[in-house]
Parts: sequence; structure tokens; C-alpha cells
Amino acid sequence: MAARPNLPALSTISFNVNQKLSQGSYSRTGTFILRRDDDSTVTLNTPGLMAPSSRGVIPHLSQDQLARVPHLGWIHVPFENYLQDKTPLPTICPDAHPLHKLMSLKTEKHIVSMSLRDPSSANEMPANTAEFIQTQCIRGCRKVRPPDYISYVSGANPDIVIAPGDTPFTPPPYSQKRIEKSITRTLTWLTQLSTGLAPRPIFVPLMGGTNINARAAFSRGSIMVTGTTTSTGPLVERLDETLAGYVLEIAPIQAELRAQLGKQNGVVPPPLPTTTPSARAHAFATNVLAAPDPLESDILNYAEDIDTRLPELVRSSLDPLSLQKPRLALGLALASPHVMLGLVEQGVDLIDSALAIRCASAGVALDFVFPVVGEHSGDKLDVGHNLYDSRYEEQFSSLSDKFTDASSNPPSSDKPICYCAACSPIWETQPIEHSKIDELTSREGPDYAPAYTRAYIHHLLHTHEMSAHTLLTFHNLAVLEAMMAGARSTIENGTFEKELRVFEAIYDGGMRALREAEKAWRGVDRARGKGRLGREKAEKEQYTLEE
Repeated sequence: MAARPNLPALSTISFNVNQKLSQGSYSRTGTFILRRDDDSTVTLNTPGLMAPSSRGVIPHLSQDQLARVPHLGWIHVPFENYLQDKTPLPTICPDAHPLHKLMSLKTEKHIVSMSLRDPSSANEMPANTAEFIQTQCIRGCRKVRPPDYISYVSGANPDIVIAPGDTPFTPPPYSQKRIEKSITRTLTWLTQLSTGLAPRPIFVPLMGGTNINARAAFSRGSIMVTGTTTSTGPLVERLDETLAGYVLEIAPIQAELRAQLGKQNGVVPPPLPTTTPSARAHAFATNVLAAPDPLESDILNYAEDIDTRLPELVRSSLDPLSLQKPRLALGLALASPHVMLGLVEQGVDLIDSALAIRCASAGVALDFVFPVVGEHSGDKLDVGHNLYDSRYEEQFSSLSDKFTDASSNPPSSDKPICYCAACSPIWETQPIEHSKIDELTSREGPDYAPAYTRAYIHHLLHTHEMSAHTLLTFHNLAVLEAMMAGARSTIENGTFEKELRVFEAIYDGGMRALREAEKAWRGVDRARGKGRLGREKAEKEQYTLEE
């Protein structure tokens, strides 16, 4: 392998918060700018989206298909995906930006952040210690010491690094002593990273679980006087001086709230769905995905509980911290658009789009718009369509009722156009000019093909075609990006909170369509393979008894 070129100077970031238009509101817009050593910049408007990745790709999107999602400017990489090798691949990639190279990303368009653990993972893990952090890869658990992580960061050279946190992944609830250890260890590891990696941009996960006092104590601990010295020499009085931003990890909070809900009801809730792609092999081996579904009331109560508890937990972490630094929210695969908008209401600037990928994996096409257009009466609307359902077998319309496609002639004036590769695919093949006498008319702008229909994707899902999930990923990401664009415009107009209340009143926050789709996914996935005859026999006997 060729020798790696000298690493360029570290990138720098700046974040400008626009002046808030209303008093007493935490929602805000801003501009995040990453500047590289060659003076090129990557600019993101906030609130905005980030994309999670797994083992070098965004799930369901190949590297060449990423070009069809132009609005995704921030990709997050969990480094534990590469720990199956003794020497992780990014650390030996012969490029100045190894992660960009491995994922076919462009340095002038994409920002890459890196964390040790997958923020969407809530799988049970062995306990951390003061000396090492437990990680999970396809070959099982790996122990990583903080100095090892510093070495991995130096080798992989991400634009932004997220410090490791001592998040407990043993079954909750957690004792006060365990929470105190979590805070102390995370601050200790943060000090080691700050001294070893400065002036690289470092984001810190905000610890404390579901304990409001613990979360506030961690935030205050990061701004207390420490008197440490970085590797470059200058004295750092407060850890917060070395930090570029803050991270809220939502998946562990959801797992802990779910356990608390079960304890209140006197039941033990089934395990949360497997959300991290890196753990799917383990999930199939242990049949986690086939676990019995929780009761309908349990899910609805859980969704309501997370919606009501999350704002106060977020505020307890953010109130002591600087307003001039960006806030990230990661691990939202088990959330809903309501939770995402609720985080924006609390002042979170960048939110991961794991929900779009989870819906695409389950066969759900998102279909909502923010702010809401028009009026609605009656039952709450679903935020998407379960395309496994047989009612879509002969529906030859586009994926969304709230958006129109670019090939419509004329396009609907009261609906925005969805330019995703599923709703507005572009003819990529152009006529070939074979000789000078061939006179080909030049076209201005792209030539849009008809949209893929619900019936077609319904067919793809039931025949196990991977392209179904790819098309749904294109569409779902576009819907969430439109939601964020709507959030930015309403914040600037001073109507965000009002529009959010309307959205919550019209759309179902329990994600009923997603839950039904995941049940259908399991049925289709288990329709073939080992044990099929036994399952069919049992179903036949059940139907006979019912008759």
C-alpha cells in the first residue's frame, strides 16, 4: 500500500446564531461553516439534518447514489464499525482524508464527524471501566482505551470528533453511584482527548441519562476551572474552552424511559427494535427482530412519555452551556417527526436522519409537510404509508399526497414538488449523436421521468428487492429535509411554536404506520428459509381451529 501523504492542517469551524425574533423561545436558526486548510468551505444552514452511516455507506444507498441526495452535507461515522480488524482500515488508507476517500465523499461538499460508538445502538453491552470503553463490531465486543481512540482519530482524520461517553448499556434503572461514575469517567476521558487532540474540533456527549440533576451537573462540570494543558502548550482553564459543540444522544434516553414506564406499569417491556445496522447480524442470530410486539397501549404511553420528558432533559443539559456553540442530536431511529421538531424547539441545531432510514427499512414512505397546509378534521393522520399493506397493490400514484412530482404537467400549484430520485427521477440516457447530420434538439434543464408508484414499490417489498428500500430512502430523506426547511422559515417568521402545535394536533406521533410495517416486514422476511414448513403448518392449524 502506498504511503499516506502528510495530513493537511486541521479544519476549523464557526457557528453563527441568527438573532432570535421572539422572547422566551429556544428555537433558532444559524449557519455552520467548516473551513479547510485550502480555504474551501462547507456551509450548512441550521436547523438541519445529518446522515448516519454504517461500515462505509449510508444504509440502502451505494456510494454512487449519494450524489442523488445533494442536501446531505454532514455524514456521521461510528468508528466501531471498523474494529473487526486489528488495524482499522481508515488508519491505513493512503489519503489525507481517509473517511472521505473510503466513503467516496467530496471534501468540498461533505463534513464527516466520527464517534467511537454507534449513537443509534441501544443494545445491551458489558459495562465500561475507567480504563476502557466497550464497543461492538461484527466480530463481537472490543475494548478500546482512550489513548487508542486518540490514535484512531489521528489516523482517520475526521473533520469533527465526538468524545466517548460512559453511557451504561446494561439493563436500567441505574443507581446514583453508577450515574456519578458515568459523569466522572466521561469528563476524565474528555480531558484526555482535549489534551491529546487540540485544536481539533471536539464535541462532547451530554451525560446524565434521565436524571435532570445529573445532566445539569455534567454540563456544569464541563465549564468548571480545570487548569489542564493541551498538547500544543497553552493552559486551558475550562474544558468548555476546548469544545466546539455538544451532542445529545437520544437512544439511551429512550431505552431508560421505556424501562421506567414498564416499572410503573408492573411489566417488563420487550427489547427495543434493533436500530443499528452494525448489529443486525447479531439480531438475526438471537432472533431479536422476531421478539413479540409490545402492547399497543404500552407503545402509545411510551411515545407520549418520551415527548413530555425529553424537553426538560434537554433543557437541563443545555441551560448551563454556551449559546454560541452548535448542538447535535444523534440516535433518533426510534423517534418521530414530532420528537425531531420538539428538539428544534429546544434549540438543537443538527439532527440525525436515522428515522428516514428506519422507515425505509420497514417499507414506510413518509408523507407529511411542515408547516401544515390547509385544515383537517377527524382522526389524526399517519405520517407515512405502510407500503407492505395490500391496499397499495393497485395504487399507481406517487409516494406522497402532500407533494407532487416534477413530471406532472402542469404541476399542482398548491403542493410543493418532491425532487427526490423516487418521485422525480431524471432520464440519464441522452440520444447519441452519431454524425454531423444528426440534429438533436438541446434540452434546457433536466428531463424528469414519471414517479415510481406505490404499487411498484409494494411489489418490490414483497419480492425482497433491495431497490425498494433505496427508493424509500431517497424519498424519506427528502421529506425530512423539507420539514427542516419549513422549520427554518417558520423560526425566521416567528411562528414555529404555533405551527408545531398545529402539526402535533393533526399528525399521529405514535408512528402507528411504522409499527404495522415492521410487523409486515417480519412476516415477509420469515416467509422463506429455515423453519418455513413448520410455521406454515402451525398457521394452517390455527386457521382450522378458528373456522
